[in-house]
Amino acid sequence: MPKKIELVLEGQEGHDQDIISYLDSELEIGDSKLAQEVRAQIKEKASGVFMWVVLVSGILQQKYDQGRIHTLKQTLREIPGDLHELFRDILTRDDANKDELLLCIQWVLFARNPLKPEQLYFAVRSHTECTTCKWDRDEIGELAIRNFILSSSKGLAEVTRVKNDPTVQFIHESVRDFLLKDNGLSEILMEENGNLSAESHDQLKKCCFQYMQSYTEKDGTLTNNFNPYLVEARVVADFEFPFLRYAVQNILYHANAAEEGHISQARFLESFPLAKWIQHNNVFQDKEVRRHTTGASLLYLLAEYNFGGLIESHQGSQSCFDIEGERYGAPILASMATGSRPTVWKLLKRETRDEPATSRLHPLCNEYNMEQRRRSGPGRDFKYNPKWSLLHYILRDQDLVVASFAITYPQAYANMNFRTHGGETVFSVADQQGHDFFAVVKLLVDNGANTELTDKHGRTPLCQHRYHMQHNMAFAKPISAGYCLTMEQMLIE
Repeated sequence: MPKKIELVLEGQEGHDQDIISYLDSELEIGDSKLAQEVRAQIKEKASGVFMWVVLVSGILQQKYDQGRIHTLKQTLREIPGDLHELFRDILTRDDANKDELLLCIQWVLFARNPLKPEQLYFAVRSHTECTTCKWDRDEIGELAIRNFILSSSKGLAEVTRVKNDPTVQFIHESVRDFLLKDNGLSEILMEENGNLSAESHDQLKKCCFQYMQSYTEKDGTLTNNFNPYLVEARVVADFEFPFLRYAVQNILYHANAAEEGHISQARFLESFPLAKWIQHNNVFQDKEVRRHTTGASLLYLLAEYNFGGLIESHQGSQSCFDIEGERYGAPILASMATGSRPTVWKLLKRETRDEPATSRLHPLCNEYNMEQRRRSGPGRDFKYNPKWSLLHYILRDQDLVVASFAITYPQAYANMNFRTHGGETVFSVADQQGHDFFAVVKLLVDNGANTELTDKHGRTPLCQHRYHMQHNMAFAKPISAGYCLTMEQMLIE
């Protein structure tokens, strides 16, 4: 049986003595005169590049194990002396299992995080073979998986030597450089033009989708939201379906990366199995607060996970200001809570796509896009409370552009005269958050807000503003509720 060389390069140096030691210990071709000549020629041709020696040793070892001792010198002469040219030769010398090679390379290059060996195994097989996604450990052992990875990558990927949590990586960073900087990936794809990163992400999205689809009810249902059941389902899913967690949690990530690379995902989103995805995703969320109801909209999820590219391609008339029964309430608040200003802008931009060119929403979007956003938003711990209005939350974020949008857009449900159970008004919230008070007043008044609306202390907006100004500067006694000026009086003063 041919010997497979595991390429472990951690801690190796490209010095002559290292090369000699490696050839003596790893290149098992005997000690004949021919063998000694081959080792000497390898050392000379390597020019001190240890990586080159390892790869060439693997090629020659395979020839030797096949009984082709007489071809060793000829094979060595035909091998390119340049490392990148050697990579090219390895990847393009034959078309055997080319689909597996390409997928393996794409996964190691573009996975959101390094995959475990069993994850990569099923990720590749999910697309190249329509078989069950369940891992039968009696049939497919860890050694078989390692050999599959070594074979599929043509020796350019390896399993790390981390005992408890091994992952798959390239045998050396020079492989990644060759694939991305020296057009290696384009040669495997046989494409000179196009966005190779986007095309790869689109392919990985399809692998995730295929694996999710191959998981059927007979494999075990993931629809029960009862907490003890979720824990059990999570353990079973991770054990029997090793790629399912990654596929569920990253299918939209890869789709978004493809969309941002100008590969349209509109049709994918139209057929996306949202309800099934939510059920599966809930299983893999350890914390209950991170789970979603089955009624969560796709737009809300895209906003919460900051997938701005998919937000642009998402069709439908839903507004980002629509309140849902989710943790953050509305999609706009979800993106603000997770601190993604570019996603907020994409949501606002989406609101304008059916607006006439004369709509004031267009310049509002441009104003937001050009601002330097330094505020952090309400934070991930924020939870929407229906006792507060949408506008209250937006003003708490100190965002006048989004507030202007919410007021202007007819579906934003921005009740400017709403008072919370605690007596807070939109004016008092804005004043407490350090806004340019008169800019807020003008914005609200121009859109019908009542300037005589009193807060829980009986103060009008302007009276409250003066109170805060004097209180903060500590140079005057507080103004009583009975000394509340009108707007006209304040402006005159």
